[in-house]
Amino acid sequence: MLALGILVARFTALPFKLFLACGLVCSLATLYVYLKRRALASLLLLIFAFFFMGATLEALEKSGVAADRVERFYDEGLIASGGPVEVTGVMTRAPEPAPDGFYLAIRVERLRFKGNERDASGEPTGVLREESAW
Repeated sequence: MLALGILVARFTALPFKLFLACGLVCSLATLYVYLKRRALASLLLLIFAFFFMGATLEALEKSGVAADRVERFYDEGLIASGGPVEVTGVMTRAPEPAPDGFYLAIRVERLRFKGNERDASGEPTGVLREESAW
């Protein structure tokens, strides 16, 4: 149920405080019902508590990533993995050799993809292949 809560929260925009409050209510209700010797009801409430705690964890994870982060562009499907992206930024260390190119560490300032240019932030590390265009 924890994983199901994570999955549900990934596709909803509800605040983590709502999930947290529901999880806490279910947890306290589980304890109360258990003390009243109602095992099945306490088990069901415990399952719901795990669901809401999973949703809370995912909502917290989503809220911790700024809207202009490269990671968020990937998570929201604005940039396809392996798709062409033009990056404007500053190299944070010297290029390192890789088997078929170079590893680059860049502090991203702007991204251009599908004709759209946006301010962006993040420090992804990737391989620039020798056949790639600068």
